[in-house]
Amino acid sequence: MKRYTSLISCALMLAGGLTGCKNDDITPAVGGLAGTWQLADRQCFCRPTPLPDETIVFTATDFTQYENGTLTNQGTYTIGTPTLCGLAASAPGLIFQITTPASHSYGATYSIVGDKLILDYGSPCDGPRNTYTRKAPQKRP
Repeated sequence: MKRYTSLISCALMLAGGLTGCKNDDITPAVGGLAGTWQLADRQCFCRPTPLPDETIVFTATDFTQYENGTLTNQGTYTIGTPTLCGLAASAPGLIFQITTPASHSYGATYSIVGDKLILDYGSPCDGPRNTYTRKAPQKRP
């Protein structure tokens, strides 16, 4: 009987330990991107310039990018593994298909931690690494 009590106690402790584990995956599903993001920081090997007033608006499949209120890029995106200079090919990324102003594509790795979105366009090879903060939705009067 003592043996069974010990086995049951061990099983309960193991079950409690497993349910207490948290998932450390910081990259959410596509729905986590939806919303408006404001550029908060840019890291790059480039000449120092003031941070532009840049926002990106994501839906489930589309994005629109503005700088100083002017449309700069618009198109669709998919989640995949973009090929980026100096970054691991297995990192989660976004592949942007630009339709406006001209048709082309590019990629970036991404992660979301709290209200921060990090897009890395190949920072080991002088590409920028942009950090955005999620903007709260506008309240209607």
